[in-house]
Amino acid sequence: MATINGSTNNNQWTFKLEVIEGDYDITNNSSPVTVIMYLGRASSRSYVGGNWTGNITIDSSSYNLSGTIPYPTYINGGEWYEVASYSKTVKHNNDGSKKIDVSASLSSSSFTPSYSSASGEVTLATIPRASGVNCTSPYIGDTASISIDYKSESFTHTLTYKIGSLTGTIAEKTSNKNPQFNTNSIKSQIYALIPSAKEIKGTIYCTTYNGSTQIGDTQSTTFNLYAKESDCKPNVSATIVDTNENVTKITGSNTKFIKHISKPKVTINATPKYSASMKSYYINLNDGQTSNLKEYTFDTIGSNKVNVSASDTRPYTGYNEYTLDMIDYIKLHIDTITINRPEGTSKEAILNCNGAYFNGSFTDTMSNSLKASFKYRLSGTEEWTDGGKITPTIKDNTFSFSNYSLGAKFDYQKEYQIMIVLEDTFMIVNQNVPLEKGQEVIAVGDNKVWIYGDLKINDYSVLYFAEEEEW
Repeated sequence: MATINGSTNNNQWTFKLEVIEGDYDITNNSSPVTVIMYLGRASSRSYVGGNWTGNITIDSSSYNLSGTIPYPTYINGGEWYEVASYSKTVKHNNDGSKKIDVSASLSSSSFTPSYSSASGEVTLATIPRASGVNCTSPYIGDTASISIDYKSESFTHTLTYKIGSLTGTIAEKTSNKNPQFNTNSIKSQIYALIPSAKEIKGTIYCTTYNGSTQIGDTQSTTFNLYAKESDCKPNVSATIVDTNENVTKITGSNTKFIKHISKPKVTINATPKYSASMKSYYINLNDGQTSNLKEYTFDTIGSNKVNVSASDTRPYTGYNEYTLDMIDYIKLHIDTITINRPEGTSKEAILNCNGAYFNGSFTDTMSNSLKASFKYRLSGTEEWTDGGKITPTIKDNTFSFSNYSLGAKFDYQKEYQIMIVLEDTFMIVNQNVPLEKGQEVIAVGDNKVWIYGDLKINDYSVLYFAEEEEW
């Protein structure tokens, strides 16, 4: 109940309104409101009586009234006399709230006060209306939990969803305050809406009913649905074959590789999921070589590990790793090499050389072998002369030539180019090494002797001057 105090045109008299709200009607979203007008005495006792006219306004609806106060009607100081009342059923707002303007006036030519009035605003009770709704944000395919904020235990609710262009009903007129929305049955359809994204926004709609009557407006809440990487990432595999026919002839297989020699062709096989498309590919041989192509043939390989990956349009990436059946071949190479004459006027060439060599097998019946030979020519000429085979010393995975004579066929007064040629099953390595001219130790002329090196007499060094100075 609310009281609105008013005024009269005689300060000995008072005027007020009492506003009484009855029980509200949930179904019709309304409540009855009664406004009663009272005439009162400010202090001392006095009387009124006679005809009167008046007006009561409730929520913009005005009602004209008239009546008679019996003469004489005594009113003590501080007391009130009920003159008249009027009632109206007020429709509330859609959310159940309502504020109303109330006013009234009283006029009489038969008694004092001749005019009284009052006005004010009254807030009515909020009628329980449409329930609120909230929803968790799950992974696509999992269950979202919905919570409904009931305004009345008698209410039921119909729940629907909209996800992109997808719509459907979750529950009809349920009394469950925490219904579940299992998205598994529409998982593929949801993913089809986001072939290039990892999430999508959805809306839950909640319509409240009291029996068969809808209460208030349909309420809604938004939620997110997230792609699950374990469901979405593409399946990735690869086929890896050796395209080096020289290798496959020896091994008898295109899936048995020889390090440094094989030419692997890597083909990625990637299957996207749930409406995504493949976007990129990556091959890593783990030896510094990579490719961004779906299929690529490498000229060599230095590791037995191959990693492949592929990404889709969401983007999620699938991976796979392969360990190849690989022979750990060592590249044939020369580490150090020198060729010198044992003496200044010697025709002989002495080879010192060492390097690495794969001293192993490719199959049960075929091992690697090392052949060596040399050829030579005079410096400044083009034609080579075959010097013949030479035999290295092999230990583990190394080879060497230690003070190895290439023969006495090299005029000490001439400079030569000597090429050492090494060959195993897969590689030929050659290195051209100069053999410098020789030099006499003592040369005797008509009147001079030339000594190349240190001259000593009785262990004492003999000094000499350059530019053919006599000594």
